[in-house]
Amino acid sequence: HSFPTRRSSDLKVQVALKSSDARTKRQLDNYRLRIRRVREDIAQNQDFLKQMVLTAPADGIVIYGNPDRPGSNPDIKPGMEVWRGMILMTIPEMSDMIVNIDLPEQYRSKVRVGDRVIVTPDSLPTLKLGGAVDYIPTLPVNIIFWDSSSPKVYKSRIKFDEQSEMLVNGMSVQVEIITRTLKNVLYVPVEAVFEDKERFFVYLQTAGGGNREADVKIGASNDRFVEVSEGLDEGDVIYLYRPYEGRAAQ
Repeated sequence: HSFPTRRSSDLKVQVALKSSDARTKRQLDNYRLRIRRVREDIAQNQDFLKQMVLTAPADGIVIYGNPDRPGSNPDIKPGMEVWRGMILMTIPEMSDMIVNIDLPEQYRSKVRVGDRVIVTPDSLPTLKLGGAVDYIPTLPVNIIFWDSSSPKVYKSRIKFDEQSEMLVNGMSVQVEIITRTLKNVLYVPVEAVFEDKERFFVYLQTAGGGNREADVKIGASNDRFVEVSEGLDEGDVIYLYRPYEGRAAQ
């Protein structure tokens, strides 16, 4: 009576073994598929790595981002997202440096292409470099491009007479444009001239140590000095501030 029982047990074992063998084969197939996919990914990433090798086309200094658009440069760091056409680094041309300036709209009528320029780097105040205005665009733009109420400027360019090895890309400089040269004229600081409607006057020190208002006729001016054609003589002592404010200067 036990013989059929043994046959039934053997059949269950065979079924279990076949089922286990089928599962094992499926797992092996899955592993083989995963291995093939990983190998394909490795091969693709190796190709990508070859494309990500950067070779400098010339010797120079590397600057992160695009110096022409400093406000839009991303924060360069490992793992950041990049896209086609994105400028990550720039090697500026150092052999032919120029100065880009924002010429305020109120000075446009005074400045012309070819006007002489003196350039002084902020970090090298003793270095004075000569140049000339090389380009002034036809139309102005807002200094803050997205703010239509911001002041308008002309994105102009200055070329040097001679290049200097002390200049590097990105330096801040002070620019003095010589629009006109006056000889043998009397001039005073702009702070010394006051205006009342259409009248211009200065505070002139008198012989007794006091002061009085003296009407003057002014001529050409810049940010620091103004020409006085009438109303003052060389050697006169004037005040830079209203005397009653207690900040008189001779």
